[in-house]
Amino acid sequence: MKRIFTILILSVFTLPTFAQILVQTDFASYNGLSTGVPPGWFIYWNDTAASHKSFYTGSSTCGIACPAYKFGWDSIYVITPAFAHADSVRFYMKGNGTFQANRFQVYGGPDTTNWTLIQEFNNVSGSATIVTLPVADSYTNLKFNYYKDSLGYNVGFDDVYVFAGSFSGIAEHSVLDASIYPNPTQGKINVEMAHYSKSLSVTVSNILGKVVKQVVMNTISANYEVDLNDLEDGVYMVNVRNEFGEKTQRVVLKK
Repeated sequence: MKRIFTILILSVFTLPTFAQILVQTDFASYNGLSTGVPPGWFIYWNDTAASHKSFYTGSSTCGIACPAYKFGWDSIYVITPAFAHADSVRFYMKGNGTFQANRFQVYGGPDTTNWTLIQEFNNVSGSATIVTLPVADSYTNLKFNYYKDSLGYNVGFDDVYVFAGSFSGIAEHSVLDASIYPNPTQGKINVEMAHYSKSLSVTVSNILGKVVKQVVMNTISANYEVDLNDLEDGVYMVNVRNEFGEKTQRVVLKK
């Protein structure tokens, strides 16, 4: 189904090599506490209560991996870190619970005060969807806002990418069956796969989405070692890709 935006159900994607990721999060360390909020992001509602916590841990409501953020309260919102010269945003969302009328809105703005509506979803589907929307060059932040009916219905939100590149060039790709460890790491990580691969491409991005390391290992193996010792301590997104698919994981480097 293709409209002004693109919705593809239950699929996983990879950005083309010529797209630049400016902001991203998969909420990998989010635990309902303000201290677990991804760096640079603002989350209005954080909750750890078992009965109405603000995150999902069930695979049926998360994107590529759990946890996912949970829009589980009325009039709550999430704001991205600042970015520059983006043209698209992509994210996962899925309604959860007994369906009730709801509204999910995406705004863009030149700051965190003045907002322009990009898209409003009247009644988020209970099916997992990947949404891609255009972003104006003048926008430096995005805001995701949810209006929940008094009778209930929540929305899972995950795998957010703000990027610049080909809006129509996102191609389907499978998830790679691989383990990336140790995490945290003191300098080196292992990429262990269930099958031998002809080669492995590794891309490491910082929390602002800037690529800080790229390497291609042209050896046949099921276990590759990646050296991160040339990077500063911090949080990175490590993307590994081969002929079977790709996987992205948040890795903490602490030497």
